[in-house]
Amino acid sequence: MKQNYLSDYIDELRAKDKSENTIDAYRRDLIHHISFLEEEKLSLEDFNEIEVSNFIGYLLDLNMSRATIARHLVSVRNFYKYLRKKNKIREAPILYFELPEIKRNLPEPLSVEEVEEILAAPDISTLKGKRDKAILEVLYATGIKASELIELRYRDLDMVRGNLSVKG
Repeated sequence: MKQNYLSDYIDELRAKDKSENTIDAYRRDLIHHISFLEEEKLSLEDFNEIEVSNFIGYLLDLNMSRATIARHLVSVRNFYKYLRKKNKIREAPILYFELPEIKRNLPEPLSVEEVEEILAAPDISTLKGKRDKAILEVLYATGIKASELIELRYRDLDMVRGNLSVKG
């Protein structure tokens, strides 16, 4: 039954036009969650505040970082929101569980010289070089993620308005 709910949830994420990377991350996170429930012989409704703490311990035992654990908890919380919305469960204490705050270290910005060096690196006398230069220019100019860049299609480009539509 848990697997059926997971499958239905993944279908709903697809219907909401989530990226495949996002869907894969949710699937992996929720498979860990379902494995935890099965090992502990718990139903979805048995997942209370105490079990959330036990789940965190389970993830720590798998050597996951704090950021990965936080992402798992968000995935599980969203899954339980879905289950409540679809009346598959009555209670979902994780919806009220305060997620740990994860401090993220910001990367050091590149100097102007470093950016210029990177943008000048491709050999634009070749087709591959021109492609690489275009990729670097788009990444630099827009700040999109590499995973978003590889999903771009020609139809996402509006040359008249100078716009690029990015999903992610």
